[in-house]
Amino acid sequence: WKNRTERHNYVINQLGRSNGETFLGEAMPLPASKAKEWLYPEIFPSREAYLEAIWPQRRKMWADLIEEHKPRYIVCFGMGPNAAWWGRYKEIFPRADFDSLAHGRIQTARFWDNTKVYLSPFFRYKTILRSDLKAIIEHALAIK
Repeated sequence: WKNRTERHNYVINQLGRSNGETFLGEAMPLPASKAKEWLYPEIFPSREAYLEAIWPQRRKMWADLIEEHKPRYIVCFGMGPNAAWWGRYKEIFPRADFDSLAHGRIQTARFWDNTKVYLSPFFRYKTILRSDLKAIIEHALAIK
């Protein structure tokens, strides 16, 4: 990961690709990057109405996919206002006990015997810190 070209090539050619080792998915199907702006009033009158209608289906879909594939690591990124998304992510793992890493900036839990779950801030410059990523990596490598 120290070589910038290799990092770039991995992200462009392998990350989240069907021939790769990772899966990337969105918690909710409609893109909505700004918390204060709702772009789809013709479909759902508000973000709250959208979440109320769609989140239960998505939560079940994610829980079913995770149970079927039993991934070794899961990283859910993005907190939302008042860590609302962390609360929703935790609904996917109802029996997991979460602990804090990186002074509370990361939450982690073990799910089943082998799956490690990490909740983090959004992966964006100045939102997630190098120390956050380091805490996740060190924790993941330390736990067998």
